[in-house]
Amino acid sequence: MITSFLLIVHPQLNNYIDILDLSLVYPSAEIALQDWSIQTPASAQAIVDRKLVNRSEADVFLKLGQEYVKNGCIDIYVAKELYDSFFGQKSPIDAIFMLPN
Repeated sequence: MITSFLLIVHPQLNNYIDILDLSLVYPSAEIALQDWSIQTPASAQAIVDRKLVNRSEADVFLKLGQEYVKNGCIDIYVAKELYDSFFGQKSPIDAIFMLPN
């Protein structure tokens, strides 16, 4: 889920996908966003309850889902804001290597 999130909000990560050992569950951002269905506070709470993310991270996923539903895509500036909200100022490579196993 986090890896797919990274690919959605930081498209340059695709440049590194061949050299990194990342497994992607979803073939596209659209499929990931449809499957997650994180578009309401209740769906965001569900991923917190399942211990997939913490509350602040769930809020980022919620904003991502709502933005996608509203516009049908993720604006590059919104993607940058979401990335920064989730990972701070870490480079995508640093973000990848800090992911839990």
